[in-house]
Formats: sequence, structure tokens, C-alpha cells
Amino acid sequence: MRELERFRRTLPLVVVLVAAAGLRLYGLAAESLWTDELVTVEFVAEMTPLELLVQIPQVQPHLPLYYLLLDGWIGLAGNTPASMRLLSALFGIAAVVAMYLLGRRLVDHHVGLVAAALLAFSRFHIYYAQEVRMYSLLTLLSIVSFYALVRLRETPTTRHVLGYVVSAGLLIATHFFAVLVVLAQVTYLVVRLDAIAGERFLGLPTRRLKQAYALGVLVSPLVILAAVAAIGGAPRYHYIPYPSVSLVVATLTDYLGYPRGTNVFVVTGVFVAFVGTALLAVVRFGDVRRLSVTRLRDALTSARFDSDAVDRDALSVALLWFGVPFGGLVALSYLVTPLFWPRYTIAASLGFFLLVALGVRSVPNRHLRTALAVVLVVGLVPSVALYHTNTDKEQWRAVGNTIDERAESGDFVLVMDQMTDYGVEYYVDREDVTMASVVAENSGTGYAPTPTSEIANVTDDHGRTWLVFSHASDAERQRVLDVVNDTRTQAWHHQFVKVEVYLFVPDESGAETAATTSTFSHSPRLSAESASLNDGRRSLSV
Repeated sequence: MRELERFRRTLPLVVVLVAAAGLRLYGLAAESLWTDELVTVEFVAEMTPLELLVQIPQVQPHLPLYYLLLDGWIGLAGNTPASMRLLSALFGIAAVVAMYLLGRRLVDHHVGLVAAALLAFSRFHIYYAQEVRMYSLLTLLSIVSFYALVRLRETPTTRHVLGYVVSAGLLIATHFFAVLVVLAQVTYLVVRLDAIAGERFLGLPTRRLKQAYALGVLVSPLVILAAVAAIGGAPRYHYIPYPSVSLVVATLTDYLGYPRGTNVFVVTGVFVAFVGTALLAVVRFGDVRRLSVTRLRDALTSARFDSDAVDRDALSVALLWFGVPFGGLVALSYLVTPLFWPRYTIAASLGFFLLVALGVRSVPNRHLRTALAVVLVVGLVPSVALYHTNTDKEQWRAVGNTIDERAESGDFVLVMDQMTDYGVEYYVDREDVTMASVVAENSGTGYAPTPTSEIANVTDDHGRTWLVFSHASDAERQRVLDVVNDTRTQAWHHQFVKVEVYLFVPDESGAETAATTSTFSHSPRLSAESASLNDGRRSLSV
């Protein structure tokens, strides 16, 4: 019987872990590297480990741990898209294992299993586990640091203190916004200070220390405002709006794999199911050991909000893990500059999944708990299927293949926005074409748009001209099209996923005088100001 019970407990976990691995390893090289990935790859290719350690914090809103790990990984596994993405996939698989271990340690096997299953089938996390970016590592270290924190709370030994400090340090060394995760953990320690240290800590009354911390939290907005004013304000990322109710709701549905544009009835159903289950984490039901209409009705009618219904410690972990990184970015968006964007809240999604798992646990009947858990996990499957059967990332590989096959010697390739010319440089193999890039309005580089007259000057020197548009508004695309179309005829056009390509050929009247070149150049900038953007543009990739 014991062996059978062990098998029944182990089999679902094995299925979840195998599914997590399969969903993260399948199709690693199916899509092109996109702009942010290509920026990361170029940093690692151009910088030594020491330069990555010192310069990355100066030019990126990230810290260097992932770049250093990727540099070492490329030395072992190579620099193909699949091999580079494999590192993130391994982090993602390990995160599912860590989520199970954390849930089991906090509460029990079932909470760990449900939380791990939700993470395993989350399209949101699968996406970032298949990117050459740091978000999968950020996910793993968030879970590991919370696990170390729980061990520290249980047994505050020197070894456990050191384990937590190291894991939290690695977390912060991955991404600046990880500071909010550590803030949640510090808040948890303060909330649980009585249980950890008793009535006094470091010779001071724990009650006074908790009051001092609460006061610090209350005055922190004033400190932040003063600091921002002292440095003359913060940069604005044009693609990030101020948080709204719709953006907050859309972020939660992103966690569940149903991004904006999904059928409203599907989104509403999934949202209500998950948020409703999360709210069950703080509800106590009457006892219902056997299924019957009467017993179930009595249990539901006796439901009331009561934190004793679940382990208070687990609930405080989940609420802080979700609330501080999520709410912190909302607050910073209004105090400093808009920063609330779904991927920046990826650590908060883990707290949300833990809340949902705790909500499942609060259901008063074992069969109902199992049914609810299965329904929630199955609800994630369609979005995962869509992810693996559709193209989401910029199709730079297809763009490169098209130019390689169709271009003639001496063709000119003009890319807008300048931030995206990494895709053309990486995937175009022709050495007998010239490339250049221009800055669009609201560019990811943070610089002023290239003047129309300058675009006209550089294109006048060339005949057959390819235009490649990505991360550029309709108005900016039309501005360039008007310049090029003035003396040329459109010969070909195709809309790839998130990339648009045109080919223009000289009008017959001007074909004889059209100048061409057969020299390959790496994205020359079109003015002295533009030339300075080569490093500056990279500082804004978040």
C-alpha cells in the first residue's frame, strides 16, 4: 500500500516535470532571435568577462550575472540560437522543480504540485524560457531565494543566513527590479520577526523594529521623489504607458498565457477562474468530507474570510511575493517614470501562482480540489498549443534569407528603427550589399529621429534599395517610403511577423545615373550624431 501511495504521489509530479521540460525544449530554434536577444548576444560577443561585469550596469538597466553565465555557456555549448536559448530553458525547467520544493516546504506536497504545474504550463514563462535573456534566470533565483528565506525562518542558523544572503545577492545581480523581490522578503522577515527572534532582536524590542520599518515604508515615496528631483528626473520609455486597470488585468491574463487580442469571453473565463481561486486562499469553508449536495451547500454557506484557514506563513509569503513586485512597479510608475510592463513583473507571477495553489488547497473536499486543479491546468493548455504553433518573434531569419536570395550585387539595405538593425546584420550573409540604419521617432535608442533630408541624401547615392521596417510607427514608415519612392518604383513587398520589407528599383529614366556600391559595411550611421548611437542605443534595451 505504501508503494502504491508513493507511486500515486510521484506520478503526477513526474508528468509535470516531463511536460515542463518538453514545452521548454521543443522548438528552441524554430523562431529567429529577435532584437532584444540579438542585443544580448552582441554584448557577450564584443565584451570580455571583466567588461561585462563593469560596463553592463553602466549601459543597461540590468546587472551582469546572466551575461557572465551566457558568456561561459557559449564557450561550452556554442553560439547557435538553439544552444544559447538552451541555457534559459534549463533555468526554466529548474524553476519548476524549485517551485514544487518551495510549495512542499511551505505547506505540503499538493500545494507544491499545483504551483509547479501552473508554472510548467504557463505560456508566459515558457516564452521567457526560450529567450536569450535573463528573465528565466530571474524566475529561478526568485524561487530559490524564497526557499532559502523559508529555511532561514524555520532555522535561523549562520549557514541558512549565508544561504539566503548569497541567493538574494545573485538575484539582485540579475536584474534591477529584483530589488522589489528582496523588499518583499525583508518585509516577510519583519512580519515574522516575533516568531523568528522572540520579543527582542539585536537588543531592541521587535515591536519597535516593526514600527520603525512601517514608518520607513510610509515615508519612502517622499525619499524617492526627492532622489528623482535631485538627479533631474528619470528617462521615459515611450512604449510603456502609465498603469491602468486594463493594463493590470492584461498583465494577469498574460501570466495565464492569454495576451491582449484573445477572445474576450475566453479571457474573462480564465481570469475569473484563476483570480477567484486565488481569493479562496483566505477563505475558510465548513467541513465536507463526503460529496453530497447538502454537505457541499452547508460548507459553502459557512464560508468566511479567515487567515487561519490556511497556513499564515505560506499566505504571507504568497501575498508579499505577488503584491510587492507587482504593486511596487505600479507605484514607481507614478512616482518616477512608467515602469509597469508584464515581463518586469515576472517574479510577481510566481507569488500569484502560489496564491492560486493555496486557493485550491482551501477547497473542502479532496475530489473537488483535484477537479479544480485539473481544470486550471487544462485551461492553460490551449494557449501553450497556440504558442508552439504560431510565430511570435520578429522573423529576422526569413528577412535575411529573402535578401540573400533576391538581392543583386550593390543593393542598398536601409533599416528603420536603428535599434533593430542587429537582425539584418546577424541574418544577412551577403557581403556585396551596403547596409545603413536610421532612427525613428520614439526610437528604442532614445535619440532624435534622423532628418528626412539626411535620409534623402544617403538613398540618392544608391539604386536598388531595400527598406526594412521594425519598431517604427506608420507615420515614420511612410516618411521613408515617400523619400525612396520619389525616384524609384516599388518592385516587391512582404509583411513578415513584426518586420516589413520593401524592394525599390530605379525608375527607367534614372536607371543610367543611379549610383551603386559593392562594398559591405556594418550599419553606417547617417550623421555625426547618429554615429554616436552605436553604444547609446544599447543602453535602453530593457
